[in-house]
Amino acid sequence: MGRRLFQEVYASQDRTDALGLPDLMVVSEADDPETADSIYHAVHKTYFSKDKQICPYCQGANTAETKIRSRKFKDILPSANGNRKVIDLVFHQRYFRCDDCNRIFSENIDFATYVWLITKEKPVGHREHVQLIDASKCFVPRRKPIGNKRVDITQEARDLIVKAYGEYRDDTFESVAEGGHKLLVKSKILSSLSLGYNKITVETPITDEDGNPIFKKGKMQADSSKRDTENVPLDEDMDEYFKREVLPYSPNAWIDHSKDKVGYEIPFTRTFYEYEMLEPAEDIAIRIEEHERVLMNRLQALFGKAGL
Repeated sequence: MGRRLFQEVYASQDRTDALGLPDLMVVSEADDPETADSIYHAVHKTYFSKDKQICPYCQGANTAETKIRSRKFKDILPSANGNRKVIDLVFHQRYFRCDDCNRIFSENIDFATYVWLITKEKPVGHREHVQLIDASKCFVPRRKPIGNKRVDITQEARDLIVKAYGEYRDDTFESVAEGGHKLLVKSKILSSLSLGYNKITVETPITDEDGNPIFKKGKMQADSSKRDTENVPLDEDMDEYFKREVLPYSPNAWIDHSKDKVGYEIPFTRTFYEYEMLEPAEDIAIRIEEHERVLMNRLQALFGKAGL
């Protein structure tokens, strides 16, 4: 059984959110909750769960933890002053043995891979814009996996990605690889302005027992426990946004403009999200009724034979 290095009480939601990896949770070492600011210890979100891990090979639940492997990476996070912060990301990955098929497997962590092309020689028509390319479906499955490597980015796949990059337009590019597997690449062109925001700090006053704001030297005193932030799109007026989104719910709040910051975010998943229409309830009901009919027929056949 692998030694548990962490306790759930030391999980940090703020650091987890900053890391931006949905499968991971950031924690501190159990014997040192005040971990250095530049070190982020991460475990899988199921680390503290008491549920059995399901074997990916045989789907059995008769599994047991065998060891924990720690790997160290470098990552870059935005810091409070708007600059980039380099951190050490230490990922603690658990390994399990399945007693049913006697195979070893690890917690499944999907690290997305991003390739950034940065240049100072953009064509005039491309300036102040960013091209995003989703090539997550541009691959060919391997006939025989090598460990966790189950796909290949073939020459045909690479050619399709390069084509999407070169044509520089909103579009979906499709091709068929040798063997008949479909390749798909999506391209989106976004203005730099649409990716930016002003981060404003919203202050709320300290109140007395009657709920009235407390003043000191003619100014309302801010309650630091209620301090909040809002991200306002760069193409929107901060004060107008504040009047519409904040004041109706907190009439005494104000913006501390001395803490305003400009930031940029690339919402990759949201940019390429496509809504899929749900199956109509009537069709679902028909399928359920059909399954029930088949099940009842089998039960009647079973009990009929049993009674002979």
